[in-house]
Amino acid sequence: MRHDKAGASCREAPCHRAALHPLPRHTMRRNALLLFLAACILPLPLSAQAVRGVVVEQSGTTPVAGALVSLVDAAGKVRAEVLTDAAGRYLLRAPSAGTYRLRADRVGYRSATASAVELADGATVERTLRASAEHVQLEALVATAERRRCT
Repeated sequence: MRHDKAGASCREAPCHRAALHPLPRHTMRRNALLLFLAACILPLPLSAQAVRGVVVEQSGTTPVAGALVSLVDAAGKVRAEVLTDAAGRYLLRAPSAGTYRLRADRVGYRSATASAVELADGATVERTLRASAEHVQLEALVATAERRRCT
């Protein structure tokens, strides 16, 4: 029975035979050829249709960070949503080609909407959404608690 450097037998601990005996060249060539053929034969995924752009304040070019941008289909169902980054940018991927509307919502701003966006298969469309600042009075929040008693 062979032992490794630590004194464990090959049956007790995994051997390092793979490192000692690399694959023969013909096996590596065959595997590389099979991988290449599989990459050539398998169909490539279709590129998705997308809408990208920026949400800015109505009065200028100041970006609106943290706005929720929604992609809404003709039936009014939200198909995709994303938050804008610090520069107000967004990227939405549509599940299929079609006609969609864009809506951006952010506390302190009126909802911004875009006219219908027609997305063809694999197309990427750019849209800028302009949001008007709006003072919003939020409903009061009342928190109550009961004193917890230890027993």
